[in-house]
Amino acid sequence: MMGLQSFVSDYTKDKKHLELVIGIVREGDVEYYSFDHNKKKRLTPPEHKLFEIGSITKVFTSIILLEMEKEKLLSSDDSVGKFVQNVENDYLNKITLRSLATHTSGLPTLATNHNLA
Repeated sequence: MMGLQSFVSDYTKDKKHLELVIGIVREGDVEYYSFDHNKKKRLTPPEHKLFEIGSITKVFTSIILLEMEKEKLLSSDDSVGKFVQNVENDYLNKITLRSLATHTSGLPTLATNHNLA
C-alpha cells in the first residue's frame, strides 16, 4: 500500500481538484482504494460517486459489440436504424455499428446540441 500512496502523491501533486479510485485485482481478490482531492486515503470509494471515464468508453463499447457479434446477437454491419425505435431517418439506415465503432460514420465529434457548461 505504501507504493500506491507514493504513486498517488506523485501523480496528483499538481492537480488541485482530483478524486481517484484505484481497483487492484490479485488472484481473484479485489481491493479498492479511494483518494480525495486532498490526497487523503479513504478505505472505500464513495458508493454513489459518478466519475467521467473519458475515452475508455470507446474500448468498452467495441468489446461489447464484438462479444454480442460473437454470440450472434447482432452484426457489426447492422444499421443503427435497426436499433433506434420511432425515428424516421434514412441516414440512420446508412450508418452501421462498425462505422460507429471505427469512427468512420461521418458523424461530428460532438453533438451540436451538447451543453458543455
